[in-house]
Amino acid sequence: MNRRITLILFLIFAALVFLAWSLRGETGRQVGPGAPTATPGPMWGVDGKAVTKVEVAGGSNHYILSLVAGKWQVDNQPANDQVAGIVERVSSPTVLRALPNDRDPKTYGFASPTLTVTFSVSDTAHTLLVGDTLPTSKTDRYVMIQGGTSIFSVGGADLTTLTDWLTAPPLAPTATPPPTAEGGTPGTAEAGTMAPGTPEAGTPEAGTPEAGTPEAGTVAPPEPGTAAPATSGAVTALPPPAATLDSAAPTATE
Repeated sequence: MNRRITLILFLIFAALVFLAWSLRGETGRQVGPGAPTATPGPMWGVDGKAVTKVEVAGGSNHYILSLVAGKWQVDNQPANDQVAGIVERVSSPTVLRALPNDRDPKTYGFASPTLTVTFSVSDTAHTLLVGDTLPTSKTDRYVMIQGGTSIFSVGGADLTTLTDWLTAPPLAPTATPPPTAEGGTPGTAEAGTMAPGTPEAGTPEAGTPEAGTPEAGTVAPPEPGTAAPATSGAVTALPPPAATLDSAAPTATE
């Protein structure tokens, strides 16, 4: 009996040694719930640097980003410097996970996509459908390639920016207009220049008596040999004129 037990234990030990030897080159892997998924590959083969036009539609709004003479425009108007980087990143998004192909797209917001983004490369269009946000994130989104069956979860910060541009287009800032005059303020008269309606030096203002003209209520003195004009109030008697001797009158004789 003891020999039989000893033989069984020996066989078990031998089997464990053989198993350990056969697995000597294997690397450890975590399995079960919570195990990391394999790093997903690129979602598609679109080169972000080769994109020349992006059409974005969401709800009732839409806009077009186009590359003209090496500069980006939004709806045929100059765009700001942020557009180039956004287009390159959003056309080649960072894939977080590829969901199994048996998932229903309607469950992830693709019955009515939030955004439809079409990238043009050498006259070939590639359309990306943007669905709901992930339950564990406020920005990361579910996306699908139009006509495909796979659902991907991607970083969604740049997709949020595309959504914001539906109501606030990324226009280039306008230049500040130059001042109207150096060191001056419009509407201010220059030094030495009379303002309109200002009398020149030596010219009496309107309603001001000229030099030599008596002011109102002042009586000018009469000229010699001229009777003074009558004035209201007390009358001042003038002295009688001095008697003059007529050279032709006869003189009294003694």
